Amino acid sequence: MLVSEGFALFGSVVDGGLVRDAMRMIVDHANRASVVIYAVDPRGLVVTFPGASEAGGASAASLAAQRGAGLRATQDGLRYVAAETGGFAVVDNNDIPGAFRKVMEDQAGYYVVGYQPDAATFAPGSAREFRNVKLKVVRKGLRVRARAGFYGIPTE
Repeated sequence: MLVSEGFALFGSVVDGGLVRDAMRMIVDHANRASVVIYAVDPRGLVVTFPGASEAGGASAASLAAQRGAGLRATQDGLRYVAAETGGFAVVDNNDIPGAFRKVMEDQAGYYVVGYQPDAATFAPGSAREFRNVKLKVVRKGLRVRARAGFYGIPTE
């Protein structure tokens, strides 16, 4: 479980390329180790509208929009890491114990499905690109949450 105030995958606060590359590597390692990441944002509900004491050149609506975009960017980082490993992110929620319960309930019942890709996927000289995997169920009432795919790179 990742408890974090998030991180922006895009933007100029820190070199976005370095953050994205690091997150892709973390996701790849987690997927190879069959680790599911659940993300919980401990900030809860965040007020982005400026308070009465905040005076400045920017209009209140503009400042609120800017803060809201920054908040969503950090939450999107949490959502990305969780979704890519088969987990989920809990954001905009003041009930942290409830978020932990939701994660534990998700772990209470699940199926693990194995997949063996074609040997050519890992052949020398083959494209080392991301391979998408899509999983569907036909029975009504079931939910599927799975890793998005894998990289065609051998583990040896």
